[in-house]
Amino acid sequence: MESLLLAAQAQYAQLGQQQYAQLYQAQQSLVTPDMQAQLAMVAAQQQAQLAQMQGVAGMPQMAPQGGGGKDKGKGKGKDQAPAAEAGIPGLTEALMESLVPVAHLDNDWDIDEMVKRVHNYFSKAAKKFEDNEAAAARGSSVQAQSLIEEFVSTALGGVGQACHEKAWFTEADFSGALMVTAMYTFRGGKLFSRTLGPVLKRYVDDGVFRYREEERIQKAMWDAISISGLNESYQKRAAKHIQIAYDEAHMAAPYGSTTASSPEMGLVQDFVKSWMTEFVNRSWDVLENGVVGGKDEQFAFLTTLFQYLTDPDRSCLPHDLTAQLESPPPESWGFIGELAMKIFTDMEEAAERPKKKWKGGGKGW
Repeated sequence: MESLLLAAQAQYAQLGQQQYAQLYQAQQSLVTPDMQAQLAMVAAQQQAQLAQMQGVAGMPQMAPQGGGGKDKGKGKGKDQAPAAEAGIPGLTEALMESLVPVAHLDNDWDIDEMVKRVHNYFSKAAKKFEDNEAAAARGSSVQAQSLIEEFVSTALGGVGQACHEKAWFTEADFSGALMVTAMYTFRGGKLFSRTLGPVLKRYVDDGVFRYREEERIQKAMWDAISISGLNESYQKRAAKHIQIAYDEAHMAAPYGSTTASSPEMGLVQDFVKSWMTEFVNRSWDVLENGVVGGKDEQFAFLTTLFQYLTDPDRSCLPHDLTAQLESPPPESWGFIGELAMKIFTDMEEAAERPKKKWKGGGKGW
């Protein structure tokens, strides 16, 4: 497995040199002369690294020169062969490829600093997963994909925490760098013993997509609460409730309970029905005290909030549901208003029903 990894990394390095030439032509308007000089230096380093990897793959390792036994440690730095370059082979080059196109978006860090920072966070993720017990045992392709997606989320999450304010973080394509890191991290893992290279790449791409999608949805939810007119002291609580309701609706939605123009749209409506209902149940204190103006204002708040969240320009609806639709729900979706009215009506009717009294005696209600 390790020899295959070295061969793959060597091939990646060779391809990287060709891609740098294309990158020079495509990015002339973005890459400064300093950045071009840095790229030339990296290309030279890459050539040296390629020769080193080929030597490791095809030549036996030589013991360090100098004394052993009692003389061990003497003459340190004089007789011993130079140590191999530390780090994940090929990762620096892959990150350079990822970050050069977006380097102009950072006014504080140069390309070397950007690569150094991201390299550090990817390396930490690799170290965390290197001895993963799940990777060491044989398993299904579903388990392999799940582990890769967890790894990708951890690696990108580390970068995101430190660089979330950097404009380039959401624009950079890290899939190649994550592929190199994953191959290094899980080398020799039995879970991936029969995983094809293109399949592993698809797992990485899916992991990147899911991470990006989750980040986008989180931001859209917070934006929706922030601009809704809700009293500021209730916004964090409302954001928490809308997130929990969203998570629960994935499994708890009464799928098949609404009538729609197509079965696929019906599933989307079922999800929204569960999401909105659960949010209202959890957020009654928020609606009563954070929204001024009574029931009419509460109705308007709920309708506007969920029309924002389901708007096609920023839709927070699950991709697995919307991908089946011929066209997404429209802007200012009328179903939201109808559903909001029904939720409030049902709650008022429930409140007016007399509660059953306990008769006692251990005979039930």
